[in-house]
Amino acid sequence: MQHLSCFFPGVLALGNYLLDDTELSHSDRELFQFAAEGLAYTCWTLYADQVSGLGPEEVRFHPYNGDDNYETGLWIHHLERWKGKGRRGGVPPGLKQTPPVPGQKHKQKDYDYVNAAYLLRPETMETMYLMWRTTGNPVWRERAWTMFEAIRQNTTVAGGAFASRQYVDMDERLFRDEQPSYFFAETLKYAYLAFLQEDPWPIDKFVFNTEAHPLPIFTWTDAEKSAYKIT
Repeated sequence: MQHLSCFFPGVLALGNYLLDDTELSHSDRELFQFAAEGLAYTCWTLYADQVSGLGPEEVRFHPYNGDDNYETGLWIHHLERWKGKGRRGGVPPGLKQTPPVPGQKHKQKDYDYVNAAYLLRPETMETMYLMWRTTGNPVWRERAWTMFEAIRQNTTVAGGAFASRQYVDMDERLFRDEQPSYFFAETLKYAYLAFLQEDPWPIDKFVFNTEAHPLPIFTWTDAEKSAYKIT
């Protein structure tokens, strides 16, 4: 699982929030929300698990019950079985919020590092912002704050700049000589938006492009539809 993929739970939550009941069935809406919350918590845990509080660039999760047959661990199969058994316990599979395991206790973690660097990426912060705005649950905002505090404490270098970290799960501060522009355009922007009480760019009125530039959503007037032959 790459850090880049952690934008996805936010997209699921956003779609769930914006699509009305004529566009999304109740069962699909529930499915999307379960997936959004489970994946978002996983992305946050990958930060909270580390000594630095920063998320690794890529990890590989251990096979379900040690079985390399991916069909065995498919979430959708476990979800359907849970529903078939009367939703026992009330919490869907994959949504139990197991506490993070901070530090180098690898035997207690269910993943290995493929790339243990932190590259100041925005995807998880984006998802924390969208989960907060779509659910109203302040826990997502609080998680965004813990991430921001880790970034502030563990990526700043002399002169007030920020730099990527070589390893997320060790105390030694080994930096890369880089400060990507997307860190300011996206990571800090989504953090700032998560902490505002009022949203200057409401998610039902603006859409963010891939570099987090807000673009207004508009609808065609009747005159424009006629002029441009839009149906």
